[in-house]
Amino acid sequence: MVRFSRSTPKVVKQRFYKNRAFSRTYGVDLDERRRLEKVQGGGCAICEAQVALTMDHDHDTGEVRGLLCASCNYGLSFIEPAPVSVIEASVRLARSQHRWNGDDVLVARAVKYLAEPPYRKLLKLHGEGVFVNKINSLALVVQDDANSNLSQLAPRRSFDRALLEAWRRSLTASTRLGYTGALRRFAVWANADAPVGAVEPALRRAFAAADLLLRLGKVDAETRVLAYVEHLRMRGLSPSAINFERFALRSVVKLMHGLGVVDWLLTAPAPRSDAPVTYRDTKGPVLDVVRALRVAAAAQRDRAKAARDVALVGCLFFMGLRRAEVCALDVTHWDGVRLYVLGKGRRDRKPLDVGAQLAADLRAYLEVASITSGPLFRSHDPAHKGSGRLTPGGLWVVVRSLAAKAGVTAHVSPHGLRHAAITRCYALTRDPVMTQAFGRHAKFDTTKRYIDNFENVAAGVADRLSADLGGPTKKSD
Repeated sequence: MVRFSRSTPKVVKQRFYKNRAFSRTYGVDLDERRRLEKVQGGGCAICEAQVALTMDHDHDTGEVRGLLCASCNYGLSFIEPAPVSVIEASVRLARSQHRWNGDDVLVARAVKYLAEPPYRKLLKLHGEGVFVNKINSLALVVQDDANSNLSQLAPRRSFDRALLEAWRRSLTASTRLGYTGALRRFAVWANADAPVGAVEPALRRAFAAADLLLRLGKVDAETRVLAYVEHLRMRGLSPSAINFERFALRSVVKLMHGLGVVDWLLTAPAPRSDAPVTYRDTKGPVLDVVRALRVAAAAQRDRAKAARDVALVGCLFFMGLRRAEVCALDVTHWDGVRLYVLGKGRRDRKPLDVGAQLAADLRAYLEVASITSGPLFRSHDPAHKGSGRLTPGGLWVVVRSLAAKAGVTAHVSPHGLRHAAITRCYALTRDPVMTQAFGRHAKFDTTKRYIDNFENVAAGVADRLSADLGGPTKKSD
């Protein structure tokens, strides 16, 4: 988890989050994008125009190919999948109005671009040769040959579609999406690919990564994963981001081990960071801000939207729910007293009593909005006519717009309301265990980060122990 101090400049935070979003989308960071642009000479990889460039990638495999102008990026849609000749590409373009139609030079460049993407050249420049990796003072030399034929490995047990589906079914929907992307990035780094037709195109790289691990065996797989971890560390990824990639790879081998396919597990060590842990403000908005949000929500002209937003603020603050937990609720998950919440990393919903105020808010919302089935909280975006489920991003927009209407200048977010609820829970109870239960944290270390002035617990316990012996106590505030 990344934590910034209060003095961190805003531009540094913006750059970090932009870089993280770019890395999660394409599997490369902004530094690699700049190197790729330099390899291309600063222009479009096809027409060489010196204009704003977009990252192009294969939508089936996720492989990054290069930087293109908007026109050339659009033109690829007419000739994909990769044609074998300029004539074939010209035939595909014949009925289009794209500027490539009739320009054999640009068509030839596009065909060459698909056959030899510039990003592969970048990988050859920075990825070939001997990769020296030092972890825990142990020097491992891994020969990373981008042109090696991985199919020549002696097969111990090949991966198949049934095993892939078993792995996918063992994960929740969100985890499945994230782990599939992690396997795809590993396969791209390892230059692994699956045979055409083995699985659907969107899963080819994930299939190739899992198949590679199983055919490598424990020693070679451990060595390859350690090298990949070091590669990610050198790119500047945080330990938590690297651990996510590790867990994805380990999950495949762990499932295969449970099914008796292999008799070993991945035990690659977690990366360690020497960077100091900076203070993270977990207080969230103060109570006056929460009151102002509820007032602003209730004052909206659209009655259904007003009732919805009041209930949303209640779910975030009174219950301390996460954005995804709120947006995943259906009408059937509310029985008039309890909400059945699908917690983070959980497979089954857990019933949570909501309290009198939130129960009244939810009943009023359902009555005004006349909702009897489907999603509990729905989008009121005019484009969707209020029929679609409210998304986590939409919930963030709702909270930010309420803050603007209430005249709140401080940063307010849905998770900030959850922070405020958990911190307030501890302030009221002074019970860390109850606070952990309210926040539904799997580990107590997470709860400690949400509790400000945690060191004051010692003084409170000392007073109580003194009172047990009949001694004096410090009057509480």
